Amino acid sequence: MVRSTRMQDVVPSKIAVSCALLILTLALLVPDGTRAGSLIDPPMLASRTGTLDVLMVARPQLLPFTGQPAGYAYEVCLRPSDPAARRCPVPGTSVDLHKCPTTNDPAASPYGGVRLQITPGQTLRIRLVNCLPPAVDAKHADEDPLLKSNPTNLHTHGLIVEPHRADDARDPFGDYVFVLDLPDGIQPPASMPMPMHGGSDHARNYDFRQEVVDFEIPIDVSHPPGLFWFHPHVHGLSLNQVTGGLAGIITVGDVGAYVCDHGTICAPGQLQPHVRHLVFKDIEITSDFRVRFQENPAMCATPDAAGNIGGCTGANTQAGTSTDADDGRWEFTVNGQTYPEIAIPQAGDIWRMANASASATYNLGLFPPGSSAEPLVFQVLAIDGVSLVLPPGLTTAQANKLLGDKVTVVACPDAPQGALAPPASGGSARPVCATSLRMMPSARAEIFIRGDSAQAQAVLRTGHRQTGPAGDDWPSIDLARLTFPAPPTVSMPTAERAPSPAYLSVAPMAARAFAPGGVFAGRVKTRLAGTAAPVPVATLSTPAAGALGAARQARAKTLRPADQLDCAPLPPGQARQVLFGLPENKDHFGLGYRRVAANDTSPPPTADAVKIVEFDHAAPPTVCVQLGPRNEKVTETWMLVNLAGEDHNFHIHQTRFSVVATTGDGGTTLPSTVNGNPVLLDNVPLPHATGDACDGTVGPWIAGTCKPTFVTVSIPFHEVGDFVYHCHILEHEDGGMMAKITVVPYRG
Repeated sequence: MVRSTRMQDVVPSKIAVSCALLILTLALLVPDGTRAGSLIDPPMLASRTGTLDVLMVARPQLLPFTGQPAGYAYEVCLRPSDPAARRCPVPGTSVDLHKCPTTNDPAASPYGGVRLQITPGQTLRIRLVNCLPPAVDAKHADEDPLLKSNPTNLHTHGLIVEPHRADDARDPFGDYVFVLDLPDGIQPPASMPMPMHGGSDHARNYDFRQEVVDFEIPIDVSHPPGLFWFHPHVHGLSLNQVTGGLAGIITVGDVGAYVCDHGTICAPGQLQPHVRHLVFKDIEITSDFRVRFQENPAMCATPDAAGNIGGCTGANTQAGTSTDADDGRWEFTVNGQTYPEIAIPQAGDIWRMANASASATYNLGLFPPGSSAEPLVFQVLAIDGVSLVLPPGLTTAQANKLLGDKVTVVACPDAPQGALAPPASGGSARPVCATSLRMMPSARAEIFIRGDSAQAQAVLRTGHRQTGPAGDDWPSIDLARLTFPAPPTVSMPTAERAPSPAYLSVAPMAARAFAPGGVFAGRVKTRLAGTAAPVPVATLSTPAAGALGAARQARAKTLRPADQLDCAPLPPGQARQVLFGLPENKDHFGLGYRRVAANDTSPPPTADAVKIVEFDHAAPPTVCVQLGPRNEKVTETWMLVNLAGEDHNFHIHQTRFSVVATTGDGGTTLPSTVNGNPVLLDNVPLPHATGDACDGTVGPWIAGTCKPTFVTVSIPFHEVGDFVYHCHILEHEDGGMMAKITVVPYRG
């Protein structure tokens, strides 16, 4: 990179001083102990009753790096008996539960985050308290004065649950992102009274709460078990708050529900694999130990270097205070630890992994020592929280496309046809093996690593990746060191010589979601204020007296838009087309929308026919979906079009989708004959468009100088209410690449 001072212009004495200072700075920036010891699983909170009730405080906290910069963390505990508590008790200390914690208060929860364990059929209750300081180093806070106070909220990413909007101050919210939790003492704008119900039936503006928001999220008994996560979702601050450390994971059910399909992981007589949870977070820390909340993707001096252990150093790192955007060290952590050691047992390891980064893409592989060594093969068990079972007869290329190009599928070593018998309820007769995972922000994956590797050790590495000519430059980082056991010998105890599973059988949870009794089957239900359980949507119009009748009428009003939205079902043979790009002024990111004939990849007739617009929270929903007859799920085809010279990452709340086709330069690589929803994703990479003129606008597509990519997905809608779809690169989402959608009951 070009610098303002050339090396040959600096006198030797100054070179020596600068080098000494640089070495000192790098030593200070490397965390205590480059290898952070053995990997520690995130602390887990669970309940044996029907409800997991937690207090979650978004707070400033000193982070576990040299210099202890001040970032953010969720302080999480089981709900104290004091209903007015504003923080969690810290073991061994005396704290005032009615005051917000300060930066110097002892940490009650780690930077790496906690795990909330839920059983299907239970209810997750969260009291969220905003104890954040005013926003600093936040790009969009300068554009919206309200954001400077650092409001926050919560999204339970990947859960198929209702986006319930609170009917009154006593009613908790569901997974509803149009509520802002303001810090203590901050008043909402006069034009937006609290709580904001206005005169609209939609989330035209935000609901406001001061310091405390209550969420109540019932998990249906038919909800697929798997790995999910939670994070803030304030438009304009999501990047900064997640970068600061606000994120944790949610596990629904147990791995044994879909791996081997019974209470234990493997067959009797076999060793049982160990189960770990890995949460990836990254954070940039300046040389004077401040968190850079507005991350710079181009910070690394050597993004493609082998041997960036636990992070990388900025290209312009100097001793002392610096304001350069590429100064300091970029830390890449696993469960908040820098380069931990993971000892793989003889029975193997199941890893449940989540990319909790705000924007970084992780290209994960397991590499033995040596620059030319081939990556190790592992089995893929689940993607985005739903177990993975592929239909037979797919080519490797088709399997990769069905998985949204998230996985590099390869043949499984030592797994001849028929090696695995499917479980009684149906499963995979063949394992799905891979050598790499592409995990864009918000992605989750679960893998099995065999313990009988011929290697003694290996490295978990995210590889260098550029996300297109106009995209970001994500560095190569060694994230963790793996050690493997020595092969068993006759002299070992019998228990240690028990057979290890070669591969694990997996139950098809995606298919079960659509089967009778599955989460997408039957009539849609919604929660009413004052009721103990969800009720069918159809009962909302049933007359009833007293408080329940009033609540039903209120819900019916919010679920039936008074606005003149086009909520008619899509005609047969039509699809919704969502365009990812830039508005004409190119100052922000945005989305476009139109209806097209299915499989129509032709450009619009004119640039005015479809506009790329940035998100406006005061605008009505862009898309309105009406449930099917009898208020059952309705399935739509969406065509996702990337007009930009950089990759994007589509995500939609409250549901899942399957990839139907991926089209680039006019060729469809996955036939639409692959049916049955074998894979359910909640985010999918959208490869960048090709051509020198791809600037994110519609014009070059029309002119033929830019060839966009198309990813066609099939989406079942089952949850009623208002929510969003967006790019889950949070820099893009905060910049405007998001839109509203509403799902309403059947209207006949």
